[in-house]
Amino acid sequence: MKFSFYLPLLLMLQYIENFAFVDFVCLLGIIPLIIYLFNRNVTIETRYLLPLIFLTAFASLYEIVGTSIFQLRTKYWFRSYIFLEFYTVLYFYYKLLNFKKFMSYALSQKNKIPF
Repeated sequence: MKFSFYLPLLLMLQYIENFAFVDFVCLLGIIPLIIYLFNRNVTIETRYLLPLIFLTAFASLYEIVGTSIFQLRTKYWFRSYIFLEFYTVLYFYYKLLNFKKFMSYALSQKNKIPF
């Protein structure tokens, strides 16, 4: 009988703890952007990865503001995020591997396959 009085309070505390944990995890996406802003001595790989860093920071802020506070629907956001994430990773590898040089080399070696 004593525990029935505390049950709503315990459920509310569990909800608050889970909500705080989700917000904390969402804020972790901003940390790479903060590191980039304070550390301007970056390599060329970091410069090519910069669109993904900005996308992750924007996604973290959207999850907190758009989903948690304003209760916006996430269906369209997740679809567009997957699309944007794919192209930012594609951009990273395109720039890092110098895709034009790689493709011209691969096409020139087309008839020289040893098997």
